[in-house]
Amino acid sequence: MIKSFLLDLFNIVQYEFDIREKEVFEYFKEIALKSEFGYRPYKIIKWTKPMTVFIKKEKPLKTQVSVIKQTIEWINELATDGFRIELIENIYKCDTVIYLNSKAKVNEIDKSFFKGINEDFSGLADIEYDTYNFNILKGKIFIDTNESLEIQKATIIEEITQSIGLMNDSKIYSDSTFYQDKDNSRKKYFKYTEIDKELIKLLYLPSIKPGDDEKQIEKKIKRYYKSIKNNKNVLQHRV
Repeated sequence: MIKSFLLDLFNIVQYEFDIREKEVFEYFKEIALKSEFGYRPYKIIKWTKPMTVFIKKEKPLKTQVSVIKQTIEWINELATDGFRIELIENIYKCDTVIYLNSKAKVNEIDKSFFKGINEDFSGLADIEYDTYNFNILKGKIFIDTNESLEIQKATIIEEITQSIGLMNDSKIYSDSTFYQDKDNSRKKYFKYTEIDKELIKLLYLPSIKPGDDEKQIEKKIKRYYKSIKNNKNVLQHRV
């Protein structure tokens, strides 16, 4: 009893990651605490309100819109802290715009969107967050409709997922939606891998808060995995 009290008092978690959990945690730090472009404070950045999205396009683009809807559905199923992405029909009431256009057209609409980015790209996610509380406030997503349909579909999934706070790319897992060298790969990136799903789950756990640093998220994620194993043990015992 005294030991348990002291552990709670000093916020100590008696749990060690297994091999798979350690891999997920290391990947989570790589993707959630860093950024592909610009400065990132090495803290959790996430939405704490519903993300309202307007799709700006000049053609029906039914396939692209279908992929957007499917990606939103996947994310909404994985988030457990009340976060949701909602498509709306009014650009003036949204906090995030998805541009399904050419680079030239988007540059006409928003001249600052591509500022400072000199490399070639097929899509881009840009989020604005409060530097005091690390809540995401609004976002912009670009999908280059001059690219092949396959590239557009993969890019839609990646950029929407990055816009919720998973802003970095990596060369660790070649089948992940966050894989950095997609352009040089022949793989199809039309769905999340299991580790991609786990990252979204972890970011949108109720216990993970904007502004959490590496030490804080390690404790919280250990508690999460510990509770899963404890619950499994209880179920097995009941059976």
